Amino acid sequence: ELEAYHKLRHDIFVSLSGLGRTDLYAAAGQETDIWDLPHFNPVHFVVRDDDEVPVGVGRMTSAIRPTMMEILYSDFLDGSIQRRADLWEIQRVGIDLMRLSGAMRERVFLELFTQMEAFALRNGVQQLMLLTFEGIWNKRLPDMRRMGPSGIHLGFPHVAVINELDPAGHAERCRELEALNQLIEKGEAA
Repeated sequence: ELEAYHKLRHDIFVSLSGLGRTDLYAAAGQETDIWDLPHFNPVHFVVRDDDEVPVGVGRMTSAIRPTMMEILYSDFLDGSIQRRADLWEIQRVGIDLMRLSGAMRERVFLELFTQMEAFALRNGVQQLMLLTFEGIWNKRLPDMRRMGPSGIHLGFPHVAVINELDPAGHAERCRELEALNQLIEKGEAA
């Protein structure tokens, strides 16, 4: 099961999209994405399809130590990130675009974010931040505010964003996911 999770991460972030640090994998001949800085101590999230195959992945880590955004993508930040246990970074969110389309992609995205928000709410997290495509920010995460300048990363516009974790917003995202699930079950979603 863990191998399938890391294989999907590899497929999303290295093989298919070219978004990964292939130099970190090529030397070892790895077919899995296990690249984590030792201090990250991430919490991993996964969404599986009906056959229990991972189709969506993501991870979160506390900002009590340097974050991936600070280490790899500091150009997207206006200043430094405060060291706080109640600030967490969402990292490496990916969806299996080869197996999913349309409403199923949206469903997996919503399910990942509701899982992460639920974890955060249970664990006293006050703020979430991430580096994402500008299009995803505009379409799916408009409640988040930018942390610095936009820029081109791997050929696409990206932006670092942050928000206050809001139980009401989480409840709304859960309702949106439930409504989408009902449409999918009825065959009314594309």
